[in-house]
Amino acid sequence: MADLKALGYDVSLMLPEGAVRGAKGDPPSESTVRNLLDDFILRVLESGVAPHGSMLDALVFTALMHANAEPITQDPTMAWRYAGADTPPPDNLRRPVTIAELAAKLFIPRETMRRRISRMLDLGRCVAAPGGYLTTLEHMQKPNVLQSGALVVHHFGQLLQHLRQEGFDLDAIPPSVSASGAAA
Repeated sequence: MADLKALGYDVSLMLPEGAVRGAKGDPPSESTVRNLLDDFILRVLESGVAPHGSMLDALVFTALMHANAEPITQDPTMAWRYAGADTPPPDNLRRPVTIAELAAKLFIPRETMRRRISRMLDLGRCVAAPGGYLTTLEHMQKPNVLQSGALVVHHFGQLLQHLRQEGFDLDAIPPSVSASGAAA
């Protein structure tokens, strides 16, 4: 949320028509928020099963794609330029990521990550690049992968609606700030 706000994205656009603030007055408990987030994460992983084969493969692909896109998502101009499915970022702007980085990020044994990446290479879902691996734009543009991404956006809108219904003030989340102190 903070990153989206820092990019100037109107988060209210994610909410369904007629979404209203909860009338409870008190913010939701930490356990309520945790349960909503856990449910969201499981729904996101379920969304990735069809195009990737399993929840773990969906998680690995998503982590790889996220790490590749980091330089772009941290730059507001580039983030907006490459925000749509019809404007994928070129490989030279994406950051290759190593098996060790992915394994550490996901708390998965290196050998398990190596096998998953090897399988993704065989299936054409990623390629080896200097410094690590990149997801292939060809795979990211497949209709079932794009449909999975659209479903994730839908689930995110549902999460925001549920948080708001529980009394969470989405407007109170400030934009993220980089180490230099400027909005990211």
